[in-house]
Amino acid sequence: MDLRMLLGLAVRTAALSAPTSLAASSARPAVVVVPGFLYGSEDFVGLAEALRRRGVDATVAPIAWWHWIPCLGGRSVRPILERIQCAVDYASSADVVAVEAPAPAYSPLDLWRDFRQTPGGVMAVGGSADPDEFPDVAPCGGFGDAPPPRRACAIVGHSASGWISRIFLSSRTYGGKAYGGSGGRVSKLVTLGSPHAASEGVAFANVAWANREAAPVPALAVAGGGFGGATAESFTTDSYAFCGAPDAETCDGDGVTPVASALDLPGAETLLLEGATLHAPQFPRWLAPQLHDAGVKSGTPWFGDDARLDAWAPFLTDA
Repeated sequence: MDLRMLLGLAVRTAALSAPTSLAASSARPAVVVVPGFLYGSEDFVGLAEALRRRGVDATVAPIAWWHWIPCLGGRSVRPILERIQCAVDYASSADVVAVEAPAPAYSPLDLWRDFRQTPGGVMAVGGSADPDEFPDVAPCGGFGDAPPPRRACAIVGHSASGWISRIFLSSRTYGGKAYGGSGGRVSKLVTLGSPHAASEGVAFANVAWANREAAPVPALAVAGGGFGGATAESFTTDSYAFCGAPDAETCDGDGVTPVASALDLPGAETLLLEGATLHAPQFPRWLAPQLHDAGVKSGTPWFGDDARLDAWAPFLTDA
């Protein structure tokens, strides 16, 4: 056996004996896309497919718009956190990652039970609207046990799901459970038009809970502009005021979240996209005629269109 054969054998032996990290178990990074408040997975398949064309195994968390109902009015967001957990477990362990993560079993009766028992909010189910005082109420549904992870994944959280993902990453106990997503399964976080600044009112008590710590993983907070409160419809002005803008009529934003709130993520990199950027892929005309027309008639891009995606997607794949 000559020297070259010996060296080759030594290299192969070292490779077999070296520990394999989660991130190194796949050539393509994995990404979980989490739909925003009152949106469902079908609204974000296009974004996941665009990310997949850019070299990542993107999958959408199994969330339907009606899964948000138990969380209305500032209640615990554990029903959504469980679905983020489900998608992260899938993306970090599956050999082949589909564009939509498998949905756990969940019936209309489960929804009704979650609506009645999810604590917090203006109804103070469970006795308090303070997340630190939420009782341990496990959401309904067949979520099952997590399989062993093979790699870490990133999370892209849209709108409210940006700060909800921060709760998922935290190792602190929230409503009786510490999700601890930053403990090896999640390596990065991108938030798109997320209201990180805690406004007044019970609806932002959960945001204030998340704001007690900086993002525990490398994070990028992305904001869109082009929709000033002074020239916008009442939906936008009211939304900016709801998000805590001191003067909703003079601030700028994506039509729903003010720029200042979307970038207010301690410890994160920030990115304000150039040009007008819509908050969401679509708006019902009856709810927000101006935002609907901006997307449908004027073709104004949202965060997930190619015109904007190329600005923030590299953060997911950069070492």
